[in-house]
Amino acid sequence: MSPFQATDRSVNSGLLPESKRLLAGTTDAVASAQKSVDAASGQILQAGNDIHAILADPALRSILAETNAIASHADGIASNLEDASKQMPLIAADLERIAATSSRYRRAILLSQILSAVMRAFF
Repeated sequence: MSPFQATDRSVNSGLLPESKRLLAGTTDAVASAQKSVDAASGQILQAGNDIHAILADPALRSILAETNAIASHADGIASNLEDASKQMPLIAADLERIAATSSRYRRAILLSQILSAVMRAFF
């Protein structure tokens, strides 16, 4: 038997069947990977659709608009509190005068001054 015939017989009997099994295993692995990719792709698509539905919801837009309005009001409230804190020494002095005076009319005047200072700060 010639060396070529021996090599041919060796390739046909061992190498080719093993190559066929390897290719079959690779084909199965590729098919399994494709199924996994398809499943992940479907989940990603569903998540994208869910996000789109949430962002398209008019209630979310309304909430965001209200949040913006609340933030602007909070700025105004902070400003009012700053103004009120500037009036606190005057209010404290008027309260001390109320405690020290026995005149009902003077108490009413001092109370009106306190209310005036509070009203100026908040309204």
